[in-house]
Amino acid sequence: MKNRSQFIERYVLRPPLICYQIFVRYWLKIGVSQNRSDSDLNIGNFQFDNNGFMTAYFGNVQYLYAKCRKSAPSEIENFVDVGSGDGAVAYFMARKFPKLRCYGIEIDSSLHDLAMNHISDDTSNLRYLHISALDWNFELLLKNSSVLFFFNSFGKDSLRVFLTKLMSYSQEKDVTLYFIYLNDVHRELFEERGIKNVYLNKRKQSIWQISQSNNL
Repeated sequence: MKNRSQFIERYVLRPPLICYQIFVRYWLKIGVSQNRSDSDLNIGNFQFDNNGFMTAYFGNVQYLYAKCRKSAPSEIENFVDVGSGDGAVAYFMARKFPKLRCYGIEIDSSLHDLAMNHISDDTSNLRYLHISALDWNFELLLKNSSVLFFFNSFGKDSLRVFLTKLMSYSQEKDVTLYFIYLNDVHRELFEERGIKNVYLNKRKQSIWQISQSNNL
């Protein structure tokens, strides 16, 4: 079952996400190439202007992260992109929030290698892990509140396993975790577990809070 889940994750679910990321990067590039100035922010292989938060993808990330910060009972210390692909989201967050520890978790070796190219002296708060999210032991999430960012990287069965492990960890360590879920096609898995919904919109974007108050 584990090998089957990893096969589905790597070869069925990841290709559409990779195509989406490539499209977003291309769209950003042509979108901000016009009327650029010296004040534009150049981040590695990615380019964002000073109003980059208005872009479709990265704008959603920061907007939803801000909602997590507003709701969190303690300072958010960690941001984890689960299924980080080429590392763009984790890199973006690390540069925008230097005090935030940012991580990218990716099972695909070629994408992990690509993400590692973004590590520099300017990103001492950034780390990429080459591991399946189903094998991850959550050791990064020990203090205060953490945010996990997720763009539908799992199939339903894998997500069910991941959530069960995550809730058990939250209970054991008494930590509060926020789960930013874009394209939340398996939202019912959160609902049936009684996980608290913090935010929901019509664009299949939601935020969920996992803490000791959630029942297993």
